[in-house]
Amino acid sequence: MKKLLLLLSVLCFLSEAHAGSITPPGTTSQVIVNNGNNQFGAVTLFDPTYQSLEVPVGTTGTRPAIPVTGMLRYNSATPAFEGFNGSTWGPIAGSGVPGGSSGQLQYNNSGAFGGITIGSTITTASSTINTTQPADRIVSGTTDTITSADAGVVVKYTSSSAVAVGIASASTSGLTQGFAFVMNNAGTNTVTLTPTSSTINGASSFAIPTMTGCWVRSDGTNYQIDFASCNALPITTANLPNNIQYRVLGISLGGIGTAITTGVAGAPYVSPYSGTITSYSLTSSSSCSIVIDVWKRNAAIPTISNTITASALPTLSSAQYVNTSTLTGWTTSVAANDVFVYNVNSVSGCTAATLELVMKTN
Repeated sequence: MKKLLLLLSVLCFLSEAHAGSITPPGTTSQVIVNNGNNQFGAVTLFDPTYQSLEVPVGTTGTRPAIPVTGMLRYNSATPAFEGFNGSTWGPIAGSGVPGGSSGQLQYNNSGAFGGITIGSTITTASSTINTTQPADRIVSGTTDTITSADAGVVVKYTSSSAVAVGIASASTSGLTQGFAFVMNNAGTNTVTLTPTSSTINGASSFAIPTMTGCWVRSDGTNYQIDFASCNALPITTANLPNNIQYRVLGISLGGIGTAITTGVAGAPYVSPYSGTITSYSLTSSSSCSIVIDVWKRNAAIPTISNTITASALPTLSSAQYVNTSTLTGWTTSVAANDVFVYNVNSVSGCTAATLELVMKTN
């Protein structure tokens, strides 16, 4: 029995010594694997020289015939790192060469990288989107039609009369969801937008008041205006309504029993505005005759040499009222700080009279 135990001990010792003396295949840092023939083989997983992890490399055609979920490899044909998710091979984020050229946006092109250039417009499935702000479109007439070309455009209306604006249905190609534009009413009357069939804010039309601008957008079925987007336009002379744009210069004579006499009447008047005289009116409390001259000089008291009426002086001839925009020979331009003086050249039978000059301000 003792001899048997001694023999077994010797055999175990020899077995261990033989196993420890086997030289593993491969090189430093390689991992020993079964090469498929019950023999030792080696693969490189980590390269200590370049401090990198190496994975299998091959083309699309050399992918494993029966892949297993979680497999990782480098596809030299794509080229990109790829992994198997259990049903398909796909690129791993951050790998591969971006599609397109420098400055383009990348997109998924049937599982590969593609590139697209962003120009002045982007065409979507439903509309065209401007990527740069187009120039304003100015409309001076009283009718207009909005088209797909107005996407992102500020359409400015400048007429002093009411303007009627038409637009096709919000389901029309180019005017569907995503289409939007700005309507600016820089005129002195209302601008009314009327779709051919769609509604706008639930109504058949929408009127934009003077000096107001609003965003108009399509939801693909109807048009909408967010009232919060409607803002007052910057005030300029062209935007002002007539009751603010025009000023009246003039003088009242006589009254309360005071007779009107010839010569300079009243005190000089200094205009704080610049502009153009467009007409005048001369009225009296009763039918009479009177002729009034108008003198004007900048920043100084005028005299007869500064008359602006030429030979067409404001005149009543046995009448009570005259109003005219015929100012033949007149100097109609007015500068800020022009001083006005009125002189009665002749008068007969007038006890009260008023001369008013209408000036459109600049």
